[in-house]
Amino acid sequence: MDIESLIREHANRMVVSMPQLVARAQSEEDIRHEVNKHIDAFIDKAGLEITGRHEYGLAGGRGDSKFGGVIVEYKYPKGAGQLGDADSPGTKSVVEQIRKRFRDFHVHERTEPDRLFGVGTDGRSVVFVRHRRGQLEIEGPRNLTAYSIERLLRALVSVGSQGMAFTPEKLGAQFGADSPDTQLVVRHIYDVLIKTQSPKTESLFRQWKILFGEVCGYDVEGRNDKVRK
Repeated sequence: MDIESLIREHANRMVVSMPQLVARAQSEEDIRHEVNKHIDAFIDKAGLEITGRHEYGLAGGRGDSKFGGVIVEYKYPKGAGQLGDADSPGTKSVVEQIRKRFRDFHVHERTEPDRLFGVGTDGRSVVFVRHRRGQLEIEGPRNLTAYSIERLLRALVSVGSQGMAFTPEKLGAQFGADSPDTQLVVRHIYDVLIKTQSPKTESLFRQWKILFGEVCGYDVEGRNDKVRK
């Protein structure tokens, strides 16, 4: 089964179980324990190399759970700390907890906040928190649905095991013009096109060189320093 099918299947199974989980819960710990079991099951099925850390201590406080680059903070859905709207005490509290975790991991473990993904949930609602360009980006709170669970599971796949966020800055550094991998791939494609005997391919390549030179202002024959690299 491919990873997207696995994400959808696991999210659907998980969302069906959540109402009963919330109904039985007597504490925040009950929510944390049951949700983490679902997360661990997904990690195992997906073959991700992630080891969860639970109730871990940092100088700034004690966190609930961390799966690679994904930080999860829990709230009790029947108490004053439950997630409501964006201005509710529970939502403000869980966002502030995640903000502190971002700062703690940056200070004590040298992890850039942009490489972390924060999740706050009480089993009924969920809020997602990212750190970009020095600011927090907060999504939600929203109802916990199969779609929002898929968001969590995709975060486990993208930043959980590798710890790299799929932001424009990170993707640009990985695949931009200065990336050695990009230069190698482009050079290989260029060599294949140069050696082709297909008239259609040659015609298409000539047209591309004209358009590329007009748009970018590069000398595609190699007399420009950046192209020559």
